[in-house]
Formats: sequence, structure tokens, C-alpha cells
Amino acid sequence: MTSHTNNIDDLVLGVASATNALIAEKLDKGINLALKALSKPLGVDAGFVSVNHEDEKGGFLTSMKYAWTPHSNQERLERNQNVGENQLGEILPVLSNGDCFELTYSQAKDELKAHMGFDGSKSVILFPIHFEDTFWGIFGLVDFHQERGWSDSEKALLLSFANSIGNAVCRNILEEGLEKLVAERTSELQNSRKRFQLAIEGSQDGIWDWQPKEDKAYWSPRLFEQLGYQPDEIPVPKDNFFDMIHPDDADETRLRFEKHLKERTPYEVEFRLKTKPGDYRWFKSTGQALWDKAGNVVRIVGSHEDIHDKKMAEIEVEESHRRMNNLVNNLPGMVYRCLNDQKWTMYYLSSACETITGYTSEEFYGDPGDVTYGELIHVDDRIEVWDQVQAALKRDESFRVIYRIVDKSGKEKWLWEQGNGVRNEDGELSALEGCIFDISPVVRNQELQHQAIYRAEDNQRRKVAAELHDGLQQTLSVSALNLHYLEDEVDKLSPSSRDRFAKSKAFLEQGIAETRSIAHRLMPKSIDELGLDRALQDLLASVEAAADIECKYYSNLKDRLEAEVELGLYRMAQEALNNVIKSSKAKHVNAQLVKMKGGIQLMIEDDGIGFDKNKLDLYETGYGLTSMKNRIGALSGSLTIDSRPDHGTSVIALIPLNE
Repeated sequence: MTSHTNNIDDLVLGVASATNALIAEKLDKGINLALKALSKPLGVDAGFVSVNHEDEKGGFLTSMKYAWTPHSNQERLERNQNVGENQLGEILPVLSNGDCFELTYSQAKDELKAHMGFDGSKSVILFPIHFEDTFWGIFGLVDFHQERGWSDSEKALLLSFANSIGNAVCRNILEEGLEKLVAERTSELQNSRKRFQLAIEGSQDGIWDWQPKEDKAYWSPRLFEQLGYQPDEIPVPKDNFFDMIHPDDADETRLRFEKHLKERTPYEVEFRLKTKPGDYRWFKSTGQALWDKAGNVVRIVGSHEDIHDKKMAEIEVEESHRRMNNLVNNLPGMVYRCLNDQKWTMYYLSSACETITGYTSEEFYGDPGDVTYGELIHVDDRIEVWDQVQAALKRDESFRVIYRIVDKSGKEKWLWEQGNGVRNEDGELSALEGCIFDISPVVRNQELQHQAIYRAEDNQRRKVAAELHDGLQQTLSVSALNLHYLEDEVDKLSPSSRDRFAKSKAFLEQGIAETRSIAHRLMPKSIDELGLDRALQDLLASVEAAADIECKYYSNLKDRLEAEVELGLYRMAQEALNNVIKSSKAKHVNAQLVKMKGGIQLMIEDDGIGFDKNKLDLYETGYGLTSMKNRIGALSGSLTIDSRPDHGTSVIALIPLNE
């Protein structure tokens, strides 16, 4: 069985993107988008959600309702409808208990194996979907080509996603119930207005009437009924009414009531009242006072509406949103939704925003906000980020980009971002959604690794070059000198022997020249002895000698640089000029070594045939660009490649200097 080897970061991002789809969309659309967002990065062949139900006798059935796969098969979908307990076998008890279930074709038995055979499934992993105490459905991932295993951490993340589906189902049920309840109440209110046109404005349910001067109070029978009493069971509450209100609501209710009486502000408040059984129910109270000419309260008439079910539904929806927000905010990265403009105007940013950028999410909101995300992206990376994102959107694919930002404190950070376009019902791009992670520690660690690798490599080159010069070259030179002393004796030899002697001497002299050239390429003496400026001049001179290319060189460097910086820039120049000779068909090369404030820049540009960098993976085409990028990156620098067909190529390395 093949182990599942997806990068855990990819899985985290996939779960985050899928969860975001569940949050942002209605249930059906959200699950379909989530399955696609999760299945594609994992490299599985299908993702599905089946919904549990019962047969006519109350037996367990489950039917596939949502599915994503590039291998669509109507027969397979129909086969996975009304799957019963007997077909599931040992799977059902495991899922009912809240655990996941892994299954491979080679390990399956009886009906399960037959079912997998008909479907063409090699491996399946299943997760239960619960909300509250209900086993609602099954979330599964399928591979049709290989048997595959999953790590504990991957299963834990996928189980959390199944729980997120359960939360989304619960939220959907509550929202549908709330909408139904609101519709019913609206209908009741309309009918009530027709029946009770003379009722006091705001009286939606039970009516109350209090005349404080005469110490009279009235409750309609409906008010007593709401609290579980018969009209004659208790006296009509007067001043002691506030004692019936929940302690957490009493002060606010009294404050609003007294403010209405004194300042004549509208009286409308929600509170909990104690019922006859002793529990509390939510009510909405509205009222209107009547004042005499002296400003004294003569009468207050109002109504109580029982809003308990609606209020509890609202509280549950709020709790569901809170759980969803906690999941997003506990991710180790920043979840976002933004416009596809060059400012990357933000609609939503999770709480990790402040940790990564130094700015709160509120500072990005508004038009204009205090700051735009586009302003934070390093000026050297903005065009490249825009081009990569637009190219992916044009292909209708997710995008992944690595770039730098400058945070609020002025610190430079490396970020890794993955996202996708969101389209409206008309298919038009309306927004971008994704996650952003701070990978600065990873980049710094890679720089240190590359520094160590190149330092060891250069030391070995230096050692081999020295051994060639001090060992092999000396031996060959002595041999050549000895042959030179034998030239007077050669005339005494036969013609064939003299010819053999001449060939041997020529080969020996060629070997001396080649070992000298190899030693120079491994570690040019001009680097150690004369510095980068002179070494680049020698290198360009060798290019002119080897190819029909005119080379120009400019430098404002006056002092030597650190040895590692000089050698790194020299190796980059070697690789770039080698590409010019091999591939560019250039006639002219311009090289510039410029020291500026805070850094050193080396630029090599040619007037050759160029290429379309948007249609070419620069670091997988054999041009040595990965080596150049890693060398410059090991020095905390950046490498920029700019080229267009028939307009030549520019390679620019910028390395910061500590001065």
C-alpha cells in the first residue's frame, strides 16, 4: 500500500479553503465547492458526501448527494444510492462511534469488496458527519488508481473538516427554521392587523395596561397563558413586575422603561420572564405612555410578544458562526477575501492579519482604508505577483505565489499564498479567497543551508584547483621539460618513433593547458587575488574570445566585498554568460556592477532572442537558473529575470550589504 505523502501544509490549506467555502456559501453550494477545494490539492480521484436516511421500515440507508471527481460516472453515482447497513458491514459501527474508517480493495471482504470492484475503487477513507447527537452523513475520499494510506495528523485534520460540515448542516437547519419562523410570524402579524385594527400600535401578542395614578393594571388572558398561568391564578403584576424578569435583564429593562416615562424615548426591549414552572422565556415588550398636560404619566399601554423560539434560534446561529470563526482564527495563517485589483482591496481578513502584517484587519477595510495590502508587497515583487495571479485566473486554476512584504514595523517578511477566484452566478469574477502564511523562518533556514552547501562546495573547488596546480600541473610540466631535453636524441630514432615522440609531446602540452583551464574555472585566481571587479573583466574577455559577442562592462566598486559575496556574484555571472553563449544568439552583452546604498547589484543583459517568461518555468528548463537563484538567496539576496521574445534578457542580482 502506498503511503499518502501530501505536504501537511497543503492539507491545512485545503481544509482552510474548504471550510471557508462552507462558511461563505449556502449548504449545497458550499459542500460542492469544499469538496473540490479539498480533493484537488490532495491528489485524490474523488471526494463525496452522502446523506443518511431511513427506508420504509426505519432501516438505515445512505445516499451519495454531493460529489467531486474528474472521472464522472453516472452508473457509479446511481450505485451509491440507498446503500444499506448490510452493504456497509463493519463500517457503520465505526462511523456511528465518531471514528474514521480506512479501506483498501485488497483488504475488503464480501459485499464491500464487490461494491469497490464495481466502482473501480482502490482505496477509500470515510469520516462521520455529526451535528448535535445526529449521525447525518458520511464524508469520503476515493482513489481509483492506487491503495493509499493516511497519517494520524492528516486524519485528524480531515475529521475536523467533517465536523465543519456538521456545523454547516446545523447552521443551515437553524437558518431554514428561522426563515420559516419569521415567515410564519409575518403572516400572523398581517392577519392580526386585519382582525384587530383597533389594537394599540405595537401590540403583537398579549396586551398590558397600567394606570399608575389609579393603581390599576390589566393583563390580557394571553399574557397569563404565555407564562403558564390561568388569569385568576395570580394577581396582575404592578410595581413588582420587574421581579419576574431575569436578573441579567432587569436593570436594562427598568432603565429603558424609566427613560421612556421621563424622556419619552420609544420603549422596546427584549428580556426573559419567569414562567410558572420556574424557567425563563424570551419576550419582546413594546409600550407607549400617555401624559397629562402637566407631564405626568396617566397611562401606559403595551404588548408582550413571545420570541423565545426565534431568540434561541438566533443564539444558536450566532454560536455556529462563533465556532466557524474560531476555526478560521485558529489557523496558523491569514484567511482573506479581496477584490481582484492591484490594491488587493480587502473584504475580510482573519485575526492572524495583525501577527503577519502588523496591521489590524479594520485598517484594511473601507474605500479607502488606512492601508492597502498591495502597498505592503515588496516593490520588486508586485508585478510578478500580479502576473502570476492573473495567469492562474485566466486558466481558471488556483494560484500559489511566494513574495515579500514590508510589515508595519518596516520588517521584511517572506509569505506563501494560495487562493482561487470566486465567480458569481453569471460566471463573472467577483472576488479572490485564500490563505497567506509567513514562511520567513523557512526562507532564512534555506538561506543558511545554501550558504553551508556553497561554502563547502567552494572550499572543495579551491582544494581541487590547488591540487591540480601544485600536483598534476607540476608533474606534467616536469615531464614536458624532460621530453624537451631528449629532443637532440630523437633525431637518432626511426621516423615512426620520432612521430610518436612528437605526438606524445603535443598531447602532454595539451594536458598542461587543459588542467590549467580546469583549475581556473574551478577557482579563478583573480577572485582571491584581485577581487570580483577584475575577475568579471577577465570573464567577459574570455566570452569575447570564445564567441562573436561584444561585451561592455561598468563598475563603481572601489573596495573589496566579503569573499562569499564576491564568489556568489561571480558564479552567477558565469552561469548567466554561459546561457548567453549557448542560447541567446546575442551580439552584445552589457554587464554592470553597481554598489548602492545598502546593497550591491550585478546586472547582465543581452540583445538576443529572449523568451516569454510567462510560458516557461524558469527554474525547470535547464538554464541553471535554480543554481543562480539559490546562490543569491543564500546571501539573502533576490534574483530577477526579465525577458521578452526578440527583446533580449536581463538577469539582475541584488544582495544587501551590512555597512
